[in-house]
Amino acid sequence: MPADEAAIIPASPGDGEARARLREAFARLRAAPGPVLLFVSHDRGGGVARHVADLAALLAGRAAVLVLEPWRRSWLALRGTGEHEDLRLWLHRERDGEGLAACLRAAGVSRVHFHHVQGHAPDILDLPRVAGCAYDVTIHDYFAFCPQD
Repeated sequence: MPADEAAIIPASPGDGEARARLREAFARLRAAPGPVLLFVSHDRGGGVARHVADLAALLAGRAAVLVLEPWRRSWLALRGTGEHEDLRLWLHRERDGEGLAACLRAAGVSRVHFHHVQGHAPDILDLPRVAGCAYDVTIHDYFAFCPQD
């Protein structure tokens, strides 16, 4: 595990088994062939969720895909897809920004693909810069031009 493990896997009493499983999931992710991609999406399902799932399935075996979605207003849910779906991590949106960036760097994320930013804080757009990688954007609807719920 990288030196900044504490930023990636927060420690609390009695969480040894959970930490070990998460460490193993990250190790498998880093050992996977091909690039590691991060898809940023919303948590509202529908066509965007189908597209993200279809694209992740299409890339299976050629790239490892992580999905980052807002979760319960103050949290972010990071999850693996396909053979990495046991990788699940929840980060506090305001307190764990450095931890998220460290996590993405440690996982070897080489590209962020923004699918939807609804429900995310505006600083989500800084992820490529803080993670030190390139990014892509797919515009699924008018939210990018008129961000109203």
